[in-house]
Amino acid sequence: MISVIVTVYNIERYLRRCVDSILAQTYRDLEILLVDDGSTDGCPPICDEYERTEPRVRVIHKENGGAADARNAGLEAASGEWIGFVDGDDFIMPEMYETLHRACLEHGAAVSMCGRIVWEEKDGTRTRRYCLERPVLLSGKEAVSHLLMDKDCDSASWDKLYRRELFSDIRYPVGARYDDLNVTARLLSRSERVCHVGKALYSYTRRSGSITGVPFHERTIDAVRQAEQLKAFIDSRYPDLRKQSTRFVCMNLCVVLTAAYECRTPEKREAMEAAARCAGEYLPHILAGAWSLEHKAWVIRNYIAVILRLRRWRKLARD
Repeated sequence: MISVIVTVYNIERYLRRCVDSILAQTYRDLEILLVDDGSTDGCPPICDEYERTEPRVRVIHKENGGAADARNAGLEAASGEWIGFVDGDDFIMPEMYETLHRACLEHGAAVSMCGRIVWEEKDGTRTRRYCLERPVLLSGKEAVSHLLMDKDCDSASWDKLYRRELFSDIRYPVGARYDDLNVTARLLSRSERVCHVGKALYSYTRRSGSITGVPFHERTIDAVRQAEQLKAFIDSRYPDLRKQSTRFVCMNLCVVLTAAYECRTPEKREAMEAAARCAGEYLPHILAGAWSLEHKAWVIRNYIAVILRLRRWRKLARD
């Protein structure tokens, strides 16, 4: 059995599309766990309706604790040999789990993954990411290296299928804003083989109100903190991947620095100062790394702009 864990929080508009896409899977031996993370909209009754009418659906209602807490609740309740995740505002292609499951069995892999379609809600554009011309079989270490370099895959939990035992002592960090950054690579490292099926089978909805779409936030720096924790793990397990792990932190730092650069809210000064300190620490790695001159100039510009803005705010506060 595959246990599909669906995180649900105030996504009433998208929930039926998501659950219906899972129920329509060509792979039928599914357990669908709808984890309602304290939703305050119409999601709870929709979840209950599916549980009443669909034998494969189970619902977990819990107090709001964030996406990581919801995933962990699903892991504790799951009874399947395999684990998959779907965010409640996304949907999947009908053959996704059959394709991922077959790939694992054929190649003796503990993890399989697929490409995705990124759907921009505001303008309807669709972009394919991490798609390959043909399936690729990797070792666990190779898969970790690809993730660190943003080659063929990233840290997203939801476009993959995992053997349940990989989670024996691993859970998502509750309270962290980017909870899968420090988890997915650890799971890949436990698998002797990882298969990428090549096809785009997951449709990711990029919403303006989602975690990745909101403006600079007090916890935006969590992306760097989670990446740093993963770097410590990678450097101890695979010392020859230290350059890649450093680049991984820098990549996430660039996302945080961009958000800080775009922020014009003095009330968020403390969080922006943390981002600036982190940027100053990793700036030598960025300047010395295999980045384009254009990218290096972009980082320096953003860094200087954030520093100058913070200094101006401090001066205004003193005056």
